[in-house]
Amino acid sequence: MKNGKEHFPESELLTHTNGTGSVIAAGSFVKTGGIFGVAQTDIAANGGTGTLHTRGRFGVPKAAGAGTALVVGDRGTVASGNFVKSAGGPLHVVQAAGDNDTEVTVNLNAPPLHRGSARVVVSSGQAGTNTNGRVDIVTGLGVEPAAVTVLVRTVSTGVIKSGYVVNTSAVAGTIRIDGVSNPQLVAGDIIDVTWEAA
Repeated sequence: MKNGKEHFPESELLTHTNGTGSVIAAGSFVKTGGIFGVAQTDIAANGGTGTLHTRGRFGVPKAAGAGTALVVGDRGTVASGNFVKSAGGPLHVVQAAGDNDTEVTVNLNAPPLHRGSARVVVSSGQAGTNTNGRVDIVTGLGVEPAAVTVLVRTVSTGVIKSGYVVNTSAVAGTIRIDGVSNPQLVAGDIIDVTWEAA
């Protein structure tokens, strides 16, 4: 994805008249009548008309450097050609981007991310290690969740345990938690999970 030129099929379209003296290049982010959109093709200067995608998933340029990393759920807008964080912005980050990345994937004018949570008490059949110590949590999303947080506590003391293997790609829409040799999943352990997805 480069400069907003790729989009998902659910993108919605709006006709835009270019009132500036410069051509609007395909893939440019344009604000018209309070709506943010992405130019489908070049739009000629001085009254040229063209189509904007007003909803969908796009690649947006971002500045690189220390402190520019973005996480799933960040919101923003485009200024000077780059993504800029803004609490009420129309762009929702759907894939994390590091300090050195020069592009971030966003949903444009899309509803907020789907968020969910679950609490599971490990049964005797789920206790142990590896496939014998496995808990699958079905999110109902049908897609791979992002920004997954897993907290495992012992039921007797409430002590937080760590070191588990968390897999979100084994089965679509499922968060899989596997015990390891130390610590194992123990019957009665409480697992709290939160997740996000576009």
